[in-house]
This record gives sequence, C-alpha cells and structure tokens, in this order.
Amino acid sequence: MANRNVSRRGLLVFFVLVLFFSAASSVRATTLSFAGTTGSVTLNVSDPDATPSYSGVNAVIDPYKGMLGSDPVLIWCVDPDHEVSSGDTWNVNVSYSGGDLSHTYLNNATTYNEMAWLITQFQGASTPTQQELQAAIWYIAEGGIGASDFTVNVPASNTAFWSAVNTDIANAATSANSLTTGYEILSDTAGSKQEFIVMTPEPSTFLLLGIGLTALILFRKRPIGTASEI
Repeated sequence: MANRNVSRRGLLVFFVLVLFFSAASSVRATTLSFAGTTGSVTLNVSDPDATPSYSGVNAVIDPYKGMLGSDPVLIWCVDPDHEVSSGDTWNVNVSYSGGDLSHTYLNNATTYNEMAWLITQFQGASTPTQQELQAAIWYIAEGGIGASDFTVNVPASNTAFWSAVNTDIANAATSANSLTTGYEILSDTAGSKQEFIVMTPEPSTFLLLGIGLTALILFRKRPIGTASEI
C-alpha cells in the first residue's frame, strides 16, 4: 500500500509540473479593455508612419488601466505605432515571457526583456526619469534612436535628457538576461491596436505555490483509521 501511495504522489507532482511548464510556454486568447490612464505624466512624440500617424502628441506615459478578461490589470505601452481609445475592447493574444512569441508584433525575446526591465525602473522615479525611461522603451521598440521616423520631441540641446535615454538603453541591453520572465505581452489578434506589457509574478513564485499546495494535498493529516494504509 505504501508503494501505491508513493506512486500516486509522484504522479500528482508530475502532472502539477507539466501543467505549470505548459502554461508558461503557451499563448492564450482573451479580451483586453482599455480604461484610461493612472496619471498625467506626458512625453511629446511624433510618428508619421504610425497607424494612424501623429505629430506633436503629448502621450501619457503612466501605466494604463485595463481589464484582461475579467481581471483588472495595469498595462504599459511598448508600442508607439498604434493607438487605442478609452473604452475600447478587443481580442488579444497573451504571450508569456520565455515562451512562444510568434503572436507578438516584434517576436524578439531580447527586445521585450529590455523593455520590461525598463518598466521595473519606473517605481519611485521622478517625472524626468520616467520620461527618459519611456523614451528608451519606445526607441527600443522602434529599433533604436534614429532607426525609424518615430521621434521624441525633446531638443538636442537638452543633453541631460538624451544622455539619460542612451544610458537607459545601454543598461536595458546589459540587464535583459536578468528579466526573462515576470511579464506577459498583450498583442491585438488583428494587429491594429497598441501592444502592451503587463508585469506578473515570477513563474518561480507560482511554482513554489504549486509545490506548497501539492505538499498540503500529499501530506495532509489523514482521518483516524487510515494509518494502516500509509
């Protein structure tokens, strides 16, 4: 009887781990609703090749509010080429960091890791620093400063700003391998709405939780009278 119980326990742990790693590498489809911004920090930007094009727009860079399916989330714009409006709802593919990125706009793990790392630097940062970080995120998304028609409308004479942006981009490249998990990419299934990143708990957190729950199931106190079966 002991061997049978051990076998069952082993199978249960195996299936928990299989489900975990399958979920971490898969893509799921759901809806995303855009509910507006959480603040009023802006960055003046232009992009004649965007859909639709824009020039001299004061884009709000605070994290945005949304509903991912039925769950409220904070989302970060990593895509300066598309727009959304408050109240919009659309279908998205949710791609997990470290997994299949074929449904994303950029399909480049390193690029998303860099942008996600920059997002982690926002908390507690001053307004100028937040603007520099967001500029770095959008330039990385566009392939680098000068790589496209996208521009942040800050004068070249503001050397402190541009020096900080270049430093942010360099730091993101150096730190990309340190943030390969802990976020999801929300991409419009039709390819016409902005792409966003939502920061999530590290998969290791879920793994530890799963192991803990499995342990509780396996080693819970058995009812009186079942000791002979152990």
